[in-house]
Amino acid sequence: ALPPMTHDEHTVRYTLGAGDNWELTKYVIRSSPRYWLMHGALIFGSAYLAASIRGTEAGTGAFDARLFVSVALFMAAFDYLAQRLKSVHRVRRTPGLVGAHELRITPEGLHGKSEGQPESHVTWSHIERVVETDTWLYLFINRVSAVIVPQSAFATLAERTAFASAAQRWASGL
Repeated sequence: ALPPMTHDEHTVRYTLGAGDNWELTKYVIRSSPRYWLMHGALIFGSAYLAASIRGTEAGTGAFDARLFVSVALFMAAFDYLAQRLKSVHRVRRTPGLVGAHELRITPEGLHGKSEGQPESHVTWSHIERVVETDTWLYLFINRVSAVIVPQSAFATLAERTAFASAAQRWASGL
């Protein structure tokens, strides 16, 4: 357990499962223009190439729209499955990612403890951004990695609001 807290600190205790890491992955994918640009270019570029080659091989030079749609759908499904498998693999290879967590935020930074792992500390200068959704609070350490805090970690909406407000304030250097 973490040492006793002072009045200017907030502590939450919660449990994360493998699905919670997948929720973070989906959030990162949905909110990343870079992801959509890179993967969209790969998916539609591959589909366009396949559809163009088919028309050239047939001697018609015509673009095969059905093949384009089929390849694009296949590539999108494959990309989704690859991201899902990466998330599962990340959970298996990262001790402490799932299980019981205790997180304290102070003006100095985040102090965390997860099941079977030593206590960790991250200063606010290493937190890129704080994102609050309807069901999650993400404290991003970089573009794709975050400390995940589920809404269920808070007993009341007021507690969640106070925690999120303090995190936003301290992460922005105020």
